[in-house]
Amino acid sequence: MRALLAGLFFICCPTIVSAEVQTSGAAGPAAQELVEKLHTGVETFFQKWWGIRPASTVSVYGSEDADFLARKLASALRQSGHPVPGNLKRRVAMVCRLGRHVSGITYYNALALCWKPLTAVYRSNPRRWTRDLKMELGALITHEYMHVLQHVLANEASRRGRTPSGEVLLGPEWLVEGSAEYFELRYWRKKQRGFTGPRISDLQKIQQSSGVVLTGMQRPGSVTSLEQYRVSLLAVELLAGRAGGDAIFAYWRRLGKGESRRAAFRNAFGVELKAFESGFAELSSNKSAAVRFMRSRD
Repeated sequence: MRALLAGLFFICCPTIVSAEVQTSGAAGPAAQELVEKLHTGVETFFQKWWGIRPASTVSVYGSEDADFLARKLASALRQSGHPVPGNLKRRVAMVCRLGRHVSGITYYNALALCWKPLTAVYRSNPRRWTRDLKMELGALITHEYMHVLQHVLANEASRRGRTPSGEVLLGPEWLVEGSAEYFELRYWRKKQRGFTGPRISDLQKIQQSSGVVLTGMQRPGSVTSLEQYRVSLLAVELLAGRAGGDAIFAYWRRLGKGESRRAAFRNAFGVELKAFESGFAELSSNKSAAVRFMRSRD
């Protein structure tokens, strides 16, 4: 889900700033312990491999109760001086209906994790619940945490969410969600032995069968289906293959320094945004074209 976050800066030292974590529900202390451990692990993951993390504490709330999450998010927003959206409760309830097991949303410096109500087996054995949910919940935190980093790097709060040309600051949406998918996939690969996940060739097949194109995923909220998320991931895999994973962060850093979306994209990835979007169909259907692009031989 898209997220808004402000007022943080970055450090690259080994010190980890503890998160404020609160959970509720049938899993009890087991959920609290799990979320604390996973969130710290995700912070370490970004810091260890990419040298980046916010230095402020991020509040993390987890529950199967959407009302609990909405109350906690509203309280966190008020305490940090941010307005509480009128649709916050409705949005949280909607998020809690998504996904097979877990879903999440982030507002400013507060991240909400919603899991499905525990079955009788899990209620009688919360430790089994933590074992079964560990990887999926960690991946979700990674995805949402990347949205945190995007907004911070782009300096969205002080920029009022717009580029100098008036575009939504964090767009295009395929890059916003594709980048979160990119790091979520790497989390899986680092944490689960033997896991590979979808390769570029697999993602190309999804694009070819679905017909999803980047030009249809520009505006906020336009990436919703599994196919759209996978095609967005394909686009970011190609860009990172060409310019490296650090270029993803460089794009939002450049936006935060006032560059236009077009300039930030060109300087970060070494290709024009419109040219990449218009040529994406060929990159999605032609393996040799994708290889040439990633090797900067196009």
